[in-house]
Amino acid sequence: MIKTLKVANIQEVHKVVAMATLYGLVTFVGVLYRREMIETDVAMLFLLLNILSASLLKPRNTYLMTIVGIVSFHYFILPDYSSFRFQNAQHIITFAVMAFSGIFASNITQSQRKQIDKNKRLQHRHKTNYQLARHLSALQTSQQIAQATIQFLRKEQALERQIYLAEPSWHLLAGSNENASPNVIGWLKERKTPPGMNAYWLNDSSETIGVLLVDADKELTVDPWVISLLSLSLTRSQATQALAEVEATSRMESMRTTLLASVSHDLKTPLGTIIGAATTLRDSSVKLADPVREELLISIAEQGERLNRSLTKLLDITRYSAGALVPKREWVEPEEVIGSALQRLSARVKHHKVRLISEPMLVELDSLLFEQVVSNLIENAAKYSPDQSEIEIRTDYRDGQFVLSVSDQGSGIPEEQLTKIFERFYRLENSAVDGTGLGLAICQVIVQAHHGEITANNREGGGSCFCVTIPCKLYDLRELYEQ
Repeated sequence: MIKTLKVANIQEVHKVVAMATLYGLVTFVGVLYRREMIETDVAMLFLLLNILSASLLKPRNTYLMTIVGIVSFHYFILPDYSSFRFQNAQHIITFAVMAFSGIFASNITQSQRKQIDKNKRLQHRHKTNYQLARHLSALQTSQQIAQATIQFLRKEQALERQIYLAEPSWHLLAGSNENASPNVIGWLKERKTPPGMNAYWLNDSSETIGVLLVDADKELTVDPWVISLLSLSLTRSQATQALAEVEATSRMESMRTTLLASVSHDLKTPLGTIIGAATTLRDSSVKLADPVREELLISIAEQGERLNRSLTKLLDITRYSAGALVPKREWVEPEEVIGSALQRLSARVKHHKVRLISEPMLVELDSLLFEQVVSNLIENAAKYSPDQSEIEIRTDYRDGQFVLSVSDQGSGIPEEQLTKIFERFYRLENSAVDGTGLGLAICQVIVQAHHGEITANNREGGGSCFCVTIPCKLYDLRELYEQ
């Protein structure tokens, strides 16, 4: 601010010097050609300089230049020359008209200049207020809105301020001093203005939602428009937050309902089978042949495994949904991870032909999470494709991304459901395949935690293909071989 004032003063001095030079030049021309020119011609030149001075200089300097011009005209131009005497009455009238016209023109020009300056300040004010309104409308939280307002007021008026919110209890939201004074909080709780401060209360209808505090010894005041905009923005933020909480509660309730429905269907069936088989085996009055007994024991084991898979996926999606899933990247050989997943799923894929197409490579992934993605995709392919069909697993590295695709020869996925199958608890319509509908949702959460993408599409020859792309580093195996 001080630097700007110094620059403005220097510019004003330069303008005064320039105008004084012009006045001197006109006086010199008038003296040099006063026998050829009449006094009114020179008076017009001085009048023009008076108008120019009024448009360029400050009021005090304008009147000073006007007086200099009148004195120069009287002393050097009007006869009797080089004196302040009037030769005749006509010269008195010329002098009077010039003096009156000069002062009148200066007053009009200065008035217009003040109006122009006022309009410029008003335009600047509207522009900055509009920019503030646009900025606040793009912010979401109350703290962001308060901090943006504090920065705006500090920049425009060089005042240090604090904003307090009333709910849930009076607390400092933003300000130059990050520590709220207990004394200030005490005054605000009583809806009183703290001593030595000016308070601008922020209201929503008739309810007080907060307050803007500023030192009382400051001469500048806060624009009421800014107070209204701040109040509206904070009210909008609080309403948006409340709506988000309601929507989150609604989604949570919907998820609970879906979870209960899924649990009741996918857990009750294997539990019923296990209980029925165990009860039959336990009943001593029932004589069972060895093959029948063996079949019941196999049924108990299979349904127990199915129950374990369902519970594991429910626990996984709950743990991963907490938002704390951070992959622990390490150098991983995809073929080894895929082999481990196939070994774990040997019972599920024993009736399928598995073909692996992969080049030796080392990529930077979380091996445990990646194995879970591979297992879920292979299990999904085995469930939705007929026995003796082929499951193709392909890996590649292209454009800085590791690519995994798992293809099957099943009936494919309806086009309208391709984007829905990654939703939690979603299963294909008219599908008799058992499951919780969480396997693909878990894959999506893990892939997104790696900043990757998972997509599904139908193959031309029948069946579906799931493709996973994860940006990661590739270890150059040639360096290992060269060593």
